Amino acid sequence: MPLSFLGTSTPAFGGLAAVSQAAAILSHPTIDLAVLLVLIGGGLFYGFFAGRRKIVSSLLLTYVALAVFPVFPLPAVAQALGIKDKSIVMMGAFIVLFVFLVLFLGARRRGFGQSSSWWQIFLLSFLQMGLLIHTVLGFLPPEKTAALAPLTRAAFANPSLHVWWLAAPLAVLIIIRRLIYRDE
Repeated sequence: MPLSFLGTSTPAFGGLAAVSQAAAILSHPTIDLAVLLVLIGGGLFYGFFAGRRKIVSSLLLTYVALAVFPVFPLPAVAQALGIKDKSIVMMGAFIVLFVFLVLFLGARRRGFGQSSSWWQIFLLSFLQMGLLIHTVLGFLPPEKTAALAPLTRAAFANPSLHVWWLAAPLAVLIIIRRLIYRDE
């Protein structure tokens, strides 16, 4: 079974082969399908339920987690616990740190703010999800990254896009802030 449905060589969406391929994807979800669901589902639901203020807060806390995370001795902890796959430990620890920061330091107000446009909320939530996906996939070793589908590898696991994934949410925050001050 391939690790990715986007990287298969079977013809896409053509009759019985498409139905069988869709059934295989749904019966054995792949990493790429999970990434797509997290990006779309997480972006939509998170944007709808959190609101702009909470999204901005959690986006900034992502940068705090990225700054604090390297000081944790996770490879030594993984070795002491006898865990051979250090990437899983690193991914889990980063997610736990991020969730901890959002729960205890994040904004408490829920819902859409007065000056929030729907497009701002959803753009920020998709960038938040994309940054988290890029960060978590960045902990994978090269041999596991090579097994991802070309689209997922190119968009989220590409080390040359690291600066873009770090800068794009900040640039959008600056633009949105300018728009809000212009409207006031």
